[in-house]
Amino acid sequence: MNWNATLADWDERWRYPSLLIELAYPGGTADDRRYADRLLDGIAVPVTDPGQAVAVLLERGEFGVAQRLAEAKVLQDDAASDLIEQVRAAEQATVGELARRRDGLVQRMRRAGFSESPPPMSALPRERRAAAVNALDEWEREHLLAAEAELKARLERSLAARDPDSHGEWAAAVRGCLDAGEFPAAERLLEDGPSADVPGGPASVPRWTRWPWSDRNLPEILRWYHDGAAPPGFPDRWRPPEQDRTAPEMLRALEEVHRQCDLDSVREFATALDDALGAGRLPHPVTPVGEGFRTHLVAVSDYRLPWIALPKKVPLYVGPPGWAPPEGPAAVWFVPAVGVPGALPGVAALDATAIFRLIAPAGAGRPASPAARRANLLREVCRRLRVADVLGEDTATAQFPTSAHETRDAITWCLDLLGVHPGLGVTDALLYDTGAYPRALRVALEQLAPDGHRPLELTAGDLALWRQDRAAMEKFHRRVLAPIFADREVAVLLHIALMTYGEQPDARFTVDDLSQYLAVVRSSDDLISLPAAAHRAITGVLLEERGLDGYGWSRPGLAALLGAVDVEALLNDDFDELVQRRSRTIKSADLQLQNLGLTSAMHQVKTGVFAVKNILVELAGCRGEHQDQLDRAVALIADLDDVWVLSEPEGATNLLRRKVFDLRDLLRGRRHQFDLAHRDIEIAFHADGVGAPLVWGSRPLFRLALDNLINNAARAAKPTRDGERGQVRLSCGIEPPEPGRPPAWARIDIEDSGPGIPPEIRRELLNPNGERVSEHGGGVGFRHAMDHIAYNGGVLDILDRPSDLGGTHLAIRLPLTGTHNGENG
Repeated sequence: MNWNATLADWDERWRYPSLLIELAYPGGTADDRRYADRLLDGIAVPVTDPGQAVAVLLERGEFGVAQRLAEAKVLQDDAASDLIEQVRAAEQATVGELARRRDGLVQRMRRAGFSESPPPMSALPRERRAAAVNALDEWEREHLLAAEAELKARLERSLAARDPDSHGEWAAAVRGCLDAGEFPAAERLLEDGPSADVPGGPASVPRWTRWPWSDRNLPEILRWYHDGAAPPGFPDRWRPPEQDRTAPEMLRALEEVHRQCDLDSVREFATALDDALGAGRLPHPVTPVGEGFRTHLVAVSDYRLPWIALPKKVPLYVGPPGWAPPEGPAAVWFVPAVGVPGALPGVAALDATAIFRLIAPAGAGRPASPAARRANLLREVCRRLRVADVLGEDTATAQFPTSAHETRDAITWCLDLLGVHPGLGVTDALLYDTGAYPRALRVALEQLAPDGHRPLELTAGDLALWRQDRAAMEKFHRRVLAPIFADREVAVLLHIALMTYGEQPDARFTVDDLSQYLAVVRSSDDLISLPAAAHRAITGVLLEERGLDGYGWSRPGLAALLGAVDVEALLNDDFDELVQRRSRTIKSADLQLQNLGLTSAMHQVKTGVFAVKNILVELAGCRGEHQDQLDRAVALIADLDDVWVLSEPEGATNLLRRKVFDLRDLLRGRRHQFDLAHRDIEIAFHADGVGAPLVWGSRPLFRLALDNLINNAARAAKPTRDGERGQVRLSCGIEPPEPGRPPAWARIDIEDSGPGIPPEIRRELLNPNGERVSEHGGGVGFRHAMDHIAYNGGVLDILDRPSDLGGTHLAIRLPLTGTHNGENG
């Protein structure tokens, strides 16, 4: 019987999805009995409509059969379109799962030192999930498992040759890394040999044992350390060995702060604790806080954890029973008793049992190393803090500054310190999904392990549910890309790329590919230059250069997550903001042009004319060559050229025309002009010697912004009563790029010797919705300057710290073009 021919013209063949699969992939010679069995499957478990049939096929991962059924003429067009979209979405979700699985195998391959990569995504079957999974499983069985077993055996032989019984803690750390498959960490331990400070991931630091006597009070427990009637097993397991010089001081300090909590006892307690952690006996200033006290700890920092955001001096609060410290961020509250009170946001509350576990021997009667003590104390502290306290509120770095293996260790440490055990494959999945971008990792962990509701274990199923949560993904997208939204042109480029290529891990595309979308759906004249935005985007967290004029995803897993939202709506928001920005710029330029036409322009003309007049007077009274005066006169008159351009009817529109210009030359010229106009002010200029900072934007518009800001600085830097000249300092340079990235930003600093701007005025000036005009010379003009700089893709900020000159310190960041090719920059 020709089953295919029989079913081909039957509109209700969808009733037998198992038979359709068997016919599509017979797996050998045709077998009527096998086909009949699949037919009986459909009778035993009936399917009631084509939509249910497609759902059954998708659940089994049979995307090819589902696609052909959805495209068959058995449904109305609308229903068929819905089913086709369901098939596409399911297929793309599986592509993401396979990409994560493959990346996990790649990570294991690298840790095992194996050179042959798993099959690329492009080689995996797309029509059948099972076939793709089998291809990866087969590669794992035939190649990876053998390589891992061989490497583990070699490292175990190396460990056995190093007298592991004499170095129990070190040997246990090596074995822990081997059992966890963390071979690079084990190799680093073996290479360094037995030492007090063992590097590596969490597997290299054995955890503290749980304290078993939480029902006993502190005085009773302290007597056990002084040959009291201790419970069975206590002396061997918990009493510090005689060679531990720091433990007796720690116990005495604990006993004293429990007996009398005052300045001296708190100081001695903090000193003893830092000493036990390896910092030595450092001085600890103590400040009263109500009935309690505040000091600090310095020994909680660990060289293995450079990305931890805890301050170098972590605040330490100690107080009597019933007292509580203020809320954090990132503080430790020690209670000199057994039992921890209720939690406070940003504060890790510890009791005396943490000290008992800290001074306990590591095994075989040896003191625990300071490194192990630090790591375990951090475990106790960080799991009680907020994710943002541990990883930083505004993480800006693009990557962990370490090797690939150490980056994975860093993510494992993140989970470990937060008190979350990663299930099988979770660490590698997080590494792929976040691309090891610290900001993305922090946002992901805040959603997966929320403060106050942190799970003890994070499983692959938890990650899958998180990825499927549309609301969570939208928040993830906005928070991860928040720093980029200040540069809306880059946001447009990334959103177009995510919408078009976000589901393709190996995609390669050009600016022309992305421009085609704009040409179809948007008129972007004067709003965006994708080539210029692309240059700035590759300095960020998602794009990398691939060949000549090509780009791809530097973090494909992160791109897939960021693209799993309504990107088109976000793109519309980007364009709305660009249009509003253009409107604001024209409006502020028009307002400014009115002032320039009636006041500023005439004032500038008047100033220039009078300056020229004065120069001519000087010339009349001088003899000999007068080249300097003539040069100054020419410069002053030339400076009026922009005024005539701005005074034309189309002046505001002319301001918006963007091209490449040299920022250093512009700033040098403005300094010269203001130096001529403000003889009682010393205006200094400094430029870094690293190439010309070329930016793409409106030179006249940015000049207006500079003139406003430099004029404010010059007005603030008035001469002193002693007759000393006021000072303004202008500097220009290129911000250091991230490692491996081209430079992206030019920076201008404007500093003055004036009185500075009070914090409340500074906040008002930086408020985009503020309307206040400041008596400090930064009201309307400052607002115009912010708009003009934003139009050029830049950011204006008033730094919190005062200038070295004593007054206000402004910082302007403008995106570099990286090219001399005008609007193609």
